[in-house]
Amino acid sequence: MTNKTTQYKEQFAGTVILGNNGRSDNPMVAVWNHGAIINVKRFKPFAWTSPDGKDSVRIYCNAPFEVELISKAEAKQRMAIENLNSGRNGFKLYKGTPIGDVLYITYDTNQANWLDAVKNGFIDRGSQIHLEEEAV
Repeated sequence: MTNKTTQYKEQFAGTVILGNNGRSDNPMVAVWNHGAIINVKRFKPFAWTSPDGKDSVRIYCNAPFEVELISKAEAKQRMAIENLNSGRNGFKLYKGTPIGDVLYITYDTNQANWLDAVKNGFIDRGSQIHLEEEAV
């Protein structure tokens, strides 16, 4: 187990899915199947990165431009689950699905930020992802 205070640049080997939260009318999610480096703390801010950046982290998809856009319904079908929720922290780890481990991350209702993340192959968040706490 990684110490939460020193967790930095952890490799996640599964599938990363990015969507908007449940209040959004965006029915699509972005899927990267080649894993990601999560919790990177030092990075050049992007237009939607928090200016203070104190707790901000970036997730770099390992194959940033190999992204597939599918509906949330199709993602749920592939994962063999009924609900695709990100949990209270804006992310959730689904372990052992038919497509392997899946890290589901959501942005709020801002579809422009979601689209920028899809185009650039990285995701900025306001806090770290602690995989061991959110596994289902």
